[in-house]
Amino acid sequence: EAEAAFMVDDDYHGLGIATLMLEHLAAIARSNGIRRFTAEVLSDNRGMLAVFAKAGWPLQRRFESGVVDLDWEVASTDEFRDTVERREHRADSRAVARILLPRAVAVIGASDQSGSVGNILWNNVRSSVGVPVYPVNPRLEDLDGRRCYSTVADIPDDVSLAIVAVPARSLESTIDACIAKRMRGAVIVTSIEAEVDDQPVVDLDALVARSRRNGLRLIGP
Repeated sequence: EAEAAFMVDDDYHGLGIATLMLEHLAAIARSNGIRRFTAEVLSDNRGMLAVFAKAGWPLQRRFESGVVDLDWEVASTDEFRDTVERREHRADSRAVARILLPRAVAVIGASDQSGSVGNILWNNVRSSVGVPVYPVNPRLEDLDGRRCYSTVADIPDDVSLAIVAVPARSLESTIDACIAKRMRGAVIVTSIEAEVDDQPVVDLDALVARSRRNGLRLIGP
């Protein structure tokens, strides 16, 4: 048996963080042979009581002196698994929506060379979306009458999606710049098949892991 206790900063209440923390605590408990949780919650803390109640475990409650004592088996019930799956589905939907419905798009590697990948992407994106589109290319000052930025960091506005077509050697620094810009998604068109001294130019596994840790969802290459 163990006591479940955690705290979420006031600025982050209502975002589902407590629910996620409780799920992680339960997984850690089960992997360490803990079969039962207890918790003490102030009776007026309705938000936290709701987190425990909605988790999908059958709770036992006792009320005394303004405190609600809870205890429950940490076993994975059907209701608990359904709750986790519904939360994950909602999270996946929101993550994909940020890519399908961006507020602004940066085309990194946009080009003025007719027929090039960067030029085709630039023309396709700017002619097919109804949100601001920013070209990014350090070689150009403007592109089709629009200011061209050297890096995404130079774009003054928030950008939620990047279309990336840069040389493989520049891909990791480009994704890091997208992370620093707090973008939510990046579609990578760059080919990463090239190798130097029989070693891949891009450590894709590390790039994906770093992007996930920082809330950037990748599509491609």
